[in-house]
Amino acid sequence: MRTKTDINVQVIDTDALLSKLQDRVTDAANRPRGTKLTVYMRYGLVWTAKGHFLLCSEGVGGHKPVEEQRQPIDISVEGEYAPLVSVFVNGENVHELPVKESVELSEFIREFGSRLEQNFQIWKRFLTPIAK
Repeated sequence: MRTKTDINVQVIDTDALLSKLQDRVTDAANRPRGTKLTVYMRYGLVWTAKGHFLLCSEGVGGHKPVEEQRQPIDISVEGEYAPLVSVFVNGENVHELPVKESVELSEFIREFGSRLEQNFQIWKRFLTPIAK
């Protein structure tokens, strides 16, 4: 069982994000408007003294803040698991992302096997000294 942390993850509302980007994504990908899009992963932001870090619910993400290195959110066609396009989060658009809830890091990163547990531990060690 994981121990709780003081690290809060702002969970991105991907439904709201897709609603906002639907036509731009389908147009850019040469797909008909109205194509059903989805984001299969849960994505979240951790706000720190060094910037905003984007990670997914498997504990994968960049160890540089989005203000220094843009990070992707993968968008797929529903029923197709390969990403159709990636929307990049950077220092200019990070504050425009819709957030639906705030959860603690140990609740955000899924629990299933040693890889996910290792990812959680890596993020916990990395973020603990800099988390707000």
